[in-house]
Amino acid sequence: MDKEKIKPFFTGTYNGELKGYGAVDLPKKFQSVMGKAGIEQLFLEIPESFDDWEEGILVSSAEALRNEIQSEETPLRRKAEILKLASSPQSVYFGRMNIPKDLREKAGLGKNITFTAMGERFVIEDKAKAKIKNAEAEADPQSLLK
Repeated sequence: MDKEKIKPFFTGTYNGELKGYGAVDLPKKFQSVMGKAGIEQLFLEIPESFDDWEEGILVSSAEALRNEIQSEETPLRRKAEILKLASSPQSVYFGRMNIPKDLREKAGLGKNITFTAMGERFVIEDKAKAKIKNAEAEADPQSLLK
């Protein structure tokens, strides 16, 4: 009898390290969620259709992308972006995946990175940039609403 898969839901913020060749070990909590949800591939992007996106690399499961594309609230520009993204999944082996060089450079990732959960998705960003962004948000919480 097959185990019933759960809907993926990531929580927490974790630090990690990006290897020189782009490999990254996912946080154990994220690996656990992925295992229970049967996720073996992730989709990495810097969403061009999101205005003012400065968060780093958005990481989604196929289910999260499917839910977004099926939503009537998702703009056509974003749906086209998702369809293009769907052709390039990144496989996860034993909790490790590779981040392509072009994405690492575009996101400005250094050696030290932060994983920030966003429910069905998570973000990978440079740790120093995340620290500055979080300090600014704490100093001016209203800026988050802009």
